[in-house]
Amino acid sequence: MAWICLLAAGLFEVVWAYFMKESEGFSRFAPSAVTITAMVASVGLLSVAMRTIPLGTAYVVWTGIGALGTFAVGIVAYGETMSAARMAAAAIILSGLVMMSKRRPHATFLRAGSWAYAQGRSSSMRFCGWPLTMRVMTSAR
Repeated sequence: MAWICLLAAGLFEVVWAYFMKESEGFSRFAPSAVTITAMVASVGLLSVAMRTIPLGTAYVVWTGIGALGTFAVGIVAYGETMSAARMAAAAIILSGLVMMSKRRPHATFLRAGSWAYAQGRSSSMRFCGWPLTMRVMTSAR
């Protein structure tokens, strides 16, 4: 469900980008209203997805869907150029999205005194004066 929300959030990002262009600097009411509505829907769905999906992964996938979708809309709706360099850049973004959505983080940061720390399964460190521990995960979940 979280991934569906994230996909929808990314698609709403494409919608608001398109209608922002159509609003001509928010000087036209209807496209401006669609822009603001799509922005709220996009951020709202992103926040729902972030309940389950890690922050970094969710944000990168959200902005990537928006970037690639807006890139495609620019080509189709506005006749923007489809140069080899732009296509290569889009392919790199797409490959990053795939890698971010498939890869799981291998380290979890926990406050000192947690169960993992008490069991001696992690090493302690300090971050900005706060005691932290780092437990290294040996297998993906």
